[in-house]
Order: sequence, then structure tokens, then C-alpha cells
Amino acid sequence: MAEFIINNEDEREKQLKALAELQTEALIRLGLPKQSAQDTSPVLSSQEQEVNLDEEAQELLVQDVGYMAWPFVQATMPHSKLKLVDGHEQNEFERKNGDFFISMQSPRRIGLPYGGKPRLILAWVTTRAVLTKSPVVELGRSQNDFIRNLNVGSRGTGGETGNIRSLKDQTRRLLSCHITCFNTGAGEDGFTMQSVKPVTSAQLYWWGAKDPDQQCLWESHLTLGQDYFDAITNSPVPINLNALRELQNSPLAMDIYCWLTYRNSYAKGGSRIPWVALQKQFGVGYPMTSRGKADFKRKFLLALKKVIEAYRMAGRFEIETDHLVYYPGKPDIFPGKIILP
Repeated sequence: MAEFIINNEDEREKQLKALAELQTEALIRLGLPKQSAQDTSPVLSSQEQEVNLDEEAQELLVQDVGYMAWPFVQATMPHSKLKLVDGHEQNEFERKNGDFFISMQSPRRIGLPYGGKPRLILAWVTTRAVLTKSPVVELGRSQNDFIRNLNVGSRGTGGETGNIRSLKDQTRRLLSCHITCFNTGAGEDGFTMQSVKPVTSAQLYWWGAKDPDQQCLWESHLTLGQDYFDAITNSPVPINLNALRELQNSPLAMDIYCWLTYRNSYAKGGSRIPWVALQKQFGVGYPMTSRGKADFKRKFLLALKKVIEAYRMAGRFEIETDHLVYYPGKPDIFPGKIILP
């Protein structure tokens, strides 16, 4: 991804101060900006004022440390159900982030996972694999055990609009996926590829239970493919599961959150990220037309507002016509809270 790096901290502070003096009204923590003629207003900040150590300590106490699989931080799964093609649901999906591509495939009769639920399931499964150091992940003896494990409610609800129906649908879609990762940046004319099946087997004994509290004799579980297990446990991305749950109604916001907390772990200076690059990474379903680019930019900024409400130290952002200017914040999980395998 092409970026302009600002390494001089003094120069960066001077630029921010000058912009703030010119456009003070735009320096608000939340709310979309009033665009200037140059369209370069500082617009969003997750730090309206300095956070003192007491506040940071309080935040540590409420963090629920989890982990996300690295490929799904670099590129994302669908935000919503894909459009039908010839009367059938699409069963292949691809995203791009610089030299990195991810392709997801699933059986046509099942379809691809989409929305907030598979992201929560994936984060929880990854977290359990990292903490237990085992590719076998136990899911509970009942549907409600699974729901409580995910921490998305105390019990399941049935019917067309109940959470059990949608949770089972997205679980089936996620477990059926096959993932291929490509990287074209491995030197001149370089190419690397890895194809994995995240879940190789699953025994969900409570799947057909009429009562979500009905306890089965055996613990339901799934088994991760060894290649996938090695990949997620060797390079897990620490996240705050509470923040992810807070954003679960906006899959785009969930993706931005994971990307930002990961990026804040290594970024050293400000960078100008092209909107086109962000759309290729996050813009599921938005065409590369003038209208599509404008719609994506608007939706991205709305989702970014939600992220900085849940993630106070996400960083500082400015909007330009063709770029999002990003000044790093802090990782959402502090190093002392991270448990490595």
C-alpha cells in the first residue's frame, strides 16, 4: 500500500497545531467534519485530551483480551449476504490489501459467512486455540452454552428473528469455508500462496435440540486444520473482545477496529492512505465508480466514528479528497495483558 510517512515528530506537531488553529471547529472527537476548500480538515480523534494513568488503569480492568486470526485483519470476509448470480448465492469472495489477497470459498448450497456473528465466532475460536494451545476447541454441551461462551447473551431465542437461527446459519457457513492466501510481494516477480481449511471437523451434538438449554451427554467441539492452527497461534493479533462485541452490529466497524489496533502496534509516524486502497481492503460491494467511492467513504467514516467510541486511543485522523491521513494511537491491548503461546 502506497503511503507517505511523516517521521519528524516536531514537524508533525507543528502541522497539527497550524491545522487546529485554522479549523478549530473540526477538532472534535466525534461527528463528521465541515470540509474546507482544500478538503484537508483534521476530523476525527480518539483522544480529545490526554488520558491519565488512572484512566488507563481503569480501562485495563475491563478489557477482555482475545485474539483474531492475522489474515482476517489484513483482509476481511463479507459484510452482508452476497448477491445472487443465476439464482444461486455466490460461493467465492476475494479481498485485497496491498500485495496480500485472501480468497474464501464454500459449498454453494451453504454459502459464505457474512456480518458480525462469524467475526465474533472466529475471534472466540482463535482466542481459545491460542490460550489452550490446542486445535480442538470445545463449544459447550448446549446451544445456550455456546451463546454464553461467545458472551453475546444469556440464552438463545427461537423463531425466524431469533438469535439461534442466525447463529447456527453463520456457524455452518464459517465452518464450511476454505481459505487461500496469496502474497505477490515476495521479491521481484515473487509469489507465495497458502491454502487452508480452517476447520477440518466439527461435532455439534446440540445442533438439532429444540430446547436451547438441553444438555447433551458429550461436549460439542471442532478441530482446526493444523496449518490454520499453526498460522493463528504463531502470529495472533491481540484485541479487546469487549470492544469487538460493542461493534458487532457493524461488520465494517469490527474490521476497522481490528486493523487499527494491529496497525497501532507497529506504526511509528503518520501516513496518508489512499481511499482507493481502503476501498479494496474494506469496501465489500462498493463499485470503483464515482458514486461507489463516495458511498464507501461516507460509510467508512460513519464506522470509524463507532470505532473511536469503543477504542479511545485509536489515533488521530484527517480527511483529504483522495487520502485518509492517519496518526497512530496505542494498541487497544497493553503488552502486559497479552498471553503468548
